[in-house]
Amino acid sequence: MIKKEKIVKIDWVKFINLTPHTINLILETETIKFESAVDKEFLPRCSEERNIFYTIGRSLKINKKKFGEVVNLPEEKSNTYYLVSNMIISACQHRTDLLAPDEIVRDEKGLIIGCKSFSFQESNKSDGYHTFDELYEHRMVLFSLVCNANKRYAWKSKSHHDGTMFDNYFIVGINTTKGQYTYHYHMENWDRFNIKELEKAPVYDGHKPSDIYRLYDI
Repeated sequence: MIKKEKIVKIDWVKFINLTPHTINLILETETIKFESAVDKEFLPRCSEERNIFYTIGRSLKINKKKFGEVVNLPEEKSNTYYLVSNMIISACQHRTDLLAPDEIVRDEKGLIIGCKSFSFQESNKSDGYHTFDELYEHRMVLFSLVCNANKRYAWKSKSHHDGTMFDNYFIVGINTTKGQYTYHYHMENWDRFNIKELEKAPVYDGHKPSDIYRLYDI
């Protein structure tokens, strides 16, 4: 169970530390502390399958270990990132909401005291037919077709409603009878969306990935 008082909010984004350790994010102007938000028994972990590969001498075993399903990992939520280990990220390469400490900072004794940033792992993992990179590209193309065919309801902007934006990204959305649906895309895809440009995007209405079916109600 996540301890709500341990959730850190920066602008409109929530960060939840699912590691057993406090993470210190050391920025130029401040240090932000992310305390563990779950008890030990609720930490995400990978199931393990271990088999003896071969034995050296009489007792030294060399095991072959395989990591399986991740347990205790919350579902994706809009505007929420989970701080986890790189092992968890590697096992869940389909997830885009998992971050790990990056640019590690050490003290004079070599001990880790924090990090300068967070990172995700770029993946070209496949579902057996397409890589996830290909599927993201296909999603972008299909959403551009939906927006371009419904120009009256679609829009794009280089700024969120509060004036912020991720570096080199823009937001594109469409208004349906049940509310908004939006995506963020890299600026190289800007011209694929032949729709009206807004100075600032509309105020976010809280839609989630599961609200994709709103597109049936344009």
